[in-house]
Amino acid sequence: MLDEIDCVIIDEFQDTNPVQFALLWHLGKHAQRTLLVGDVKQSIMGFQGADPRLSVALAAAYPDTTDPLKNNYRSTPAVMQFVNALGQGLFGNAYEHLTPDRKAVEGTALELLNATNGRAVRNTSRPPAHIAERIARILVDGETVTDRHSSVARRARPSDIALLVCRHTTAARYAEELRARGVPVRIAENGWSASPAVQAARAALAYAANPADFHSALVLRTLGPDPLPLQTALSLQIDGLLMDDPVLVRLAALSDHLLRLPVPDALNLVLQATGLHEWAIALPEGAQARADLLRLEAEADAFATAHRDLKAASGFHGDTPKVFLGWLDARTAERDFDRRPDPSADVAEAVEIVTWHASKGREWPITVVAEFDYDIEERPGTTATHFEALDQIDDMSAVLASAKLVHTPKLAAPEAQSRFIESRRPDFESNARNLLYVALTRARDRLIIEWPSFLKERDTDASGATCLFHVLEDACHPKIGQGTLRVSGVECPAEIRTLPAQAGLTMFGAGEAKMPAQFGLIKPLPRVTQTPWRLNPSQLTSNEPPPATQEIFLGEPWDVGPSDAVRGTALHLAMRTYLTRPNLAVALPAATGLDAEVLKNVAERARSLKEWLSSQRFPGLYCEIPVLSAMVNGAELSGTIDLVAAGPSGCLIIDHKTGGPGAGLGQYWPQLSCYRVFATGVMPDKTLKGVGIFWIDYGRLDLVSVL
Repeated sequence: MLDEIDCVIIDEFQDTNPVQFALLWHLGKHAQRTLLVGDVKQSIMGFQGADPRLSVALAAAYPDTTDPLKNNYRSTPAVMQFVNALGQGLFGNAYEHLTPDRKAVEGTALELLNATNGRAVRNTSRPPAHIAERIARILVDGETVTDRHSSVARRARPSDIALLVCRHTTAARYAEELRARGVPVRIAENGWSASPAVQAARAALAYAANPADFHSALVLRTLGPDPLPLQTALSLQIDGLLMDDPVLVRLAALSDHLLRLPVPDALNLVLQATGLHEWAIALPEGAQARADLLRLEAEADAFATAHRDLKAASGFHGDTPKVFLGWLDARTAERDFDRRPDPSADVAEAVEIVTWHASKGREWPITVVAEFDYDIEERPGTTATHFEALDQIDDMSAVLASAKLVHTPKLAAPEAQSRFIESRRPDFESNARNLLYVALTRARDRLIIEWPSFLKERDTDASGATCLFHVLEDACHPKIGQGTLRVSGVECPAEIRTLPAQAGLTMFGAGEAKMPAQFGLIKPLPRVTQTPWRLNPSQLTSNEPPPATQEIFLGEPWDVGPSDAVRGTALHLAMRTYLTRPNLAVALPAATGLDAEVLKNVAERARSLKEWLSSQRFPGLYCEIPVLSAMVNGAELSGTIDLVAAGPSGCLIIDHKTGGPGAGLGQYWPQLSCYRVFATGVMPDKTLKGVGIFWIDYGRLDLVSVL
């Protein structure tokens, strides 16, 4: 591979950590050319091991091939005046002044929302309310931005505005205020696992898997569709009557069936039985609830497709709903696992709320930057990687050998805790300067700053900055004037808005200009019964009792033991192999994980079944036949027939089952009945004589004639 590389290009180089760079540098040494693109001022991924000293060391080692960027193609000259003053203050002589490439535009370039009341002051509006009100006013008043493609001024749209915050937790508060004013929002929020839709769906799945789980029953019936009051549900449980609830009865009827289904199919069956999809959509935040359920279904798909060895290595054995729920619980500690899916991800017209870190590399016509009061100190309990020998850039082995872990403990004594913090303060302040530069350089036309005047006077005994605004103060000495903001000694024109005690409530989207075009009278569509788009035969239900069967005994029962989807799939594969391709049986131990004794028993079962079918003049055997058909109600029915036995007089359809009761057709009669729909397409020249179930564990064939 090294001989085929002509050029190595590393973008966003300032976010590369030494471990990553060791590999890339190895590639670069074998290439004819190497191109590194990055901005050391935007190195904000220290928590991932990125260190700006790596970029500085490389630039110092190769000064003749370093080409600093001198132009800016994003922001207007007025915005760039502020950016250059900011950069000069934050980085001193290391900052390269950028010449704006864009032409000047009319309108305010810098706006300060002077917040005198803090986030905890009672009886006044908090900063999120004021920010939301200002954004709503921009949209309602028709303030303009310059279109990026046509360079023509036009009315601002929600997608032209971004709100930058430091924490996902506070992002939700800003989003709530914007939504209260009718402003569409695009945001990634936490709280997926605790959302009502997910809690109800998990409780339904847990109860269906174990009808003795009364706690899950209580959660579902007091939270989900047509909820019962908690007192009523508890009284019914105490009297032993809760399990007679119709929803719980439907779920309990699925219990045995779920154990033989893949988790995605089991979850889908539970959602249909409880009507959770319809209930979720009718919730006040229906779009979000629907997105939460869709993610749960996606997690079920991911669980089903994950390799069983990987799951076993994590302590999860089997593919049952209970294992899936435990698998979800174990993943709650993963980074961003609890992030809720964005229901408006495909909606372009929305104000986007992102974190300062996530804004890097992006731009918006109007950027609102909030939360300058965010603490810059590392959180207790954090462990970070640091490299001491970054000056030896040509010897990456020495750089990697100098790695050390720095842990910030959580101590009860403040003075002991501060000793760990103070030794790292230069690193914290350096990262804060970079973070300030990233957030305050995202605007194309206008930068709006939530100015935290509510911050208390700094402690003169403090050894350094404790929040982002302190770093800005120490580096740039900002001072608000009459229509200006002085930054690093440069007077930047600015519109200063001192926020009142109470924020207004301007509604966006209610005016005539925002109403969609209307053609004819508003008339709701008639309500119709919804039908599923796609069904599996195993999901069918019927009130028709199963018919009597012919009982054929083809062997002695086994000691069945616990049965699950993994075991069932393995036994199906073994039966198929012994029935139609016995020459491949040597590969079954590795393919199925079944031991030699079990495979010997399956081989005997297959031989007995094959001999009986041959004696009945059905010698032709065809396994695992995929089928697809349309039902009368329009749903698509797709499945796989385990075995079709064909002969001169017609054919039989046989479904293999493992575990279960071992006798009769029971709840599987609807599934077998639908196979009659498939018979013509599967064997067009054969008459279907019967359908049945072969209980592999019990050596019994239950057959019913369909003529």
